Amino acid sequence: MRPFLIDIHVHPGLNPYGKSFSTLRGSNSMDPTQENSIWRKDHPNDLERLLERSLGLVKFTQSDFQSLTNGHVHCICASLYSIEQGLVRLKTGSGWLTDTLTNFISGLGKDRINFLQSNKDYFSDLEGEYRFYNELHNRTVWINGTARKYILLKNFTELETAIASEGHADGLHTIFVILTVEGMHNLDSRLDQAEGDENLFLANVDKLKSWTHPPFFVTFAHHFYNKLCGHAESLVDMIQDQLTRQEYQMNTGFTPLGWKVLDKLLDTANGRRIYIDIKHMSRLSRRQYFEYLQNTRNAEWAAGKLPVIVSHGACNGFKSESEKIHSPGLEDTGRHMYVKDINFYDDEILLVARSGGIFGLQLDERRIANRNYKRGSRLRSLFASKFKRQLANSRMVWNNIQHIGMLLDQHDLPAWDCMTIGSDYDGLIDSVNLFWSAEDLPALAKCLEIKAEEWLSGGGYAFRNPSNRIGAQEIVDKIFYSNAMEFFRKYFDGTVEI
Repeated sequence: MRPFLIDIHVHPGLNPYGKSFSTLRGSNSMDPTQENSIWRKDHPNDLERLLERSLGLVKFTQSDFQSLTNGHVHCICASLYSIEQGLVRLKTGSGWLTDTLTNFISGLGKDRINFLQSNKDYFSDLEGEYRFYNELHNRTVWINGTARKYILLKNFTELETAIASEGHADGLHTIFVILTVEGMHNLDSRLDQAEGDENLFLANVDKLKSWTHPPFFVTFAHHFYNKLCGHAESLVDMIQDQLTRQEYQMNTGFTPLGWKVLDKLLDTANGRRIYIDIKHMSRLSRRQYFEYLQNTRNAEWAAGKLPVIVSHGACNGFKSESEKIHSPGLEDTGRHMYVKDINFYDDEILLVARSGGIFGLQLDERRIANRNYKRGSRLRSLFASKFKRQLANSRMVWNNIQHIGMLLDQHDLPAWDCMTIGSDYDGLIDSVNLFWSAEDLPALAKCLEIKAEEWLSGGGYAFRNPSNRIGAQEIVDKIFYSNAMEFFRKYFDGTVEI
């Protein structure tokens, strides 16, 4: 039974840190009513829900710490991220129009946008967000008469100790925060240089590792070229795609500097290893990374010390890059997927599982299903109750879970042990309708349990490995809690129990 929920990819600090640029830069307010407080909850109104449904624009908070506690999400991987200039320097040029459009899309505030447009040092900005989190670390905030706090964690032992020390009869009041970083453009302190400064990039890796709470893993690529490796197309079908230029060096591979940065992140001689998240890498970069693990770091790879991480991803339904067909027996799930290669091929998902890795299921409906399947989910429950509409929408998530479960079972692997939630809330996503924020994750878990029970009782799939035929509740408990906890236990201390 899950005591709380876990989400391995959220951005609770992105919006309030941005809003602090309009007041006291970098200040994390203890007053939960202030825009620059990580505790501030902004409820969506009818217009904001309409904007989210029609344009994919989120004008409300999704993973603020009130929403997390209300949704019983008490352990998160909070992703730090200095927003790339490509998202704030639009095709419209500069000036008030660009500022207004960017603010309308992101809600970051014009002062933050103006800073980002002129910023020449991503890493200093990343350090600013890190300080923002540290400001209220282990400090009590009162909300509706209840004392609440969050704590930043160094390792799994601290997480275990913190959970054991809670002891509240009326539930947990603390959020346990593991820091991560999205995009290694964040290491760049010289944006004015076309090529990366090797000394600065590597020095900034050392600085990351010297933090009191260093990142557990980093998403190596993101939306734009980072001088280290190529990125996958990620802004298609989004309003940002019409306004940004993502094409430069898209779908390319690793650069010589990229290999050096990768080595230094994984090295244990200069501090604790920082693991690599492959989301947003181009397919070529992913393939090169897999070859690197299996060849250059063969001994560690063979010993299970280098898990493949997808912090927030989905399936594309294809067998592999070279065989863009549905794997045998997976046609019914595969045909409903979003087919772009920002999503993952079956052979990559197998690699995640075999490496002891983790696959975070994202909740961006532009990524987890193709348009026809998404439209069908809507039409099935157009005039039904809210819960029945939630149940219909949840099948987009369940389709990915079912696909992965059957794929792994077909290859004699544990079917349900590598999946977890990596929602990407507050990461400018178009969340699955009616699962607007972290508050709605318990409802999603309930819907997925119903979907799992329907599938299991339907008898349409015969498990190759009988041990994979477990109950619906156990499947959902693994996805929302125990898989992530086991992953933290194995890797968050920087060591692996073999």
